[in-house]
Amino acid sequence: MSIKTSRLKTTSLLVFLYSLQGLIIGLLLETLQIQLKHDFSYSELGVFLLCSYPFSLKILWSPIVDSYYFTKIGRRKTWVMITQSLAVKILFYMSSNIDDILQEKRIYFLSVLCFLLMFIISTQDIAVDGWALTLCGQEVLNNF
Repeated sequence: MSIKTSRLKTTSLLVFLYSLQGLIIGLLLETLQIQLKHDFSYSELGVFLLCSYPFSLKILWSPIVDSYYFTKIGRRKTWVMITQSLAVKILFYMSSNIDDILQEKRIYFLSVLCFLLMFIISTQDIAVDGWALTLCGQEVLNNF
């Protein structure tokens, strides 16, 4: 495999993983927030927006993500696989039950689900950032 093919695969993989994160965050914080503005008060909307905190605080658990992994799978792939599977499960549950949650005005339950999802996605972001540094880091440092 040539160096250009390897770089293209690496870049494509990183773009794909970052796009998955962005898609979930966009759907969660923007689209759902627009729906909630019509049905809930500002204080309830404020409670919902607390679900964005995991991205601000991800530095607190990033050492755990960097330290613990399955050696057979790999340092970064372990966390990407775990976080993707958990995110899919939560998103599937939310897609099946979102109408009931909104009709029953269960904003606290929705906020907890979204907080968990954001925690999972921010954990994936830690792993993908580390993976990007591992894959591209030495080359970037040499060119800097």
